[in-house]
Amino acid sequence: EGDPSVTLRHVTANDLIIDSLRDQFVSVSIDGNTRIENGILRTTAYLEDRTRGNRGLRNIYLEGDNGTAFTLSGNLKNVMNRTPGSTLTISKGTVETLTIDEKATGSRLEIATNTTVETLNLDTGTRVTGEGDIDSLIVSAPGSTVTMLPDSIVVRPGNTANIAGEVMDSKLAEEASETPRILSGYPEVRNIASTSAELVFSTNKSGTIYWAVSA
Repeated sequence: EGDPSVTLRHVTANDLIIDSLRDQFVSVSIDGNTRIENGILRTTAYLEDRTRGNRGLRNIYLEGDNGTAFTLSGNLKNVMNRTPGSTLTISKGTVETLTIDEKATGSRLEIATNTTVETLNLDTGTRVTGEGDIDSLIVSAPGSTVTMLPDSIVVRPGNTANIAGEVMDSKLAEEASETPRILSGYPEVRNIASTSAELVFSTNKSGTIYWAVSA
């Protein structure tokens, strides 16, 4: 990443277009009291929004040529990838809403460690990898693979996605999004003896139960 090619500090504008006639790598930093409504990236670039709160870039659109690579970080609000065959990396920070548009066919998304995407919309089949977190995942097209397990998952009817190693349809996605709980009437103790007993649990979804026995 290194030092940015361009730093925008205390800038107010409607639009920011990042492009390069020679397709050279561009690094841009947004800082201070900058407020820009729309940012359009058309070239391989690293963009970091260092602002806080509602300042910085409100909307980021990735509209490069097929195969363009983008890296974003910082305080990100709304990001839409429209670039086919692209690789998008969220290297640090938080994204409020990230959409992989239906135009971005064959694209990849990496969410790095200690990075959070609050809402991820997959409108085309996308491979999503990394060690970051996804709060809410909405799958609206077939063919996606997501290596992590989001807190909330919605798979639109008629579609499936491979999520955390399991192929999920709309029903399985709904079950995976439920809060884990022990069903009514459990735990149940069976076959009680002087030095042993069987403890039986039944839950609404698979997982690990931690328990202890005391006198």
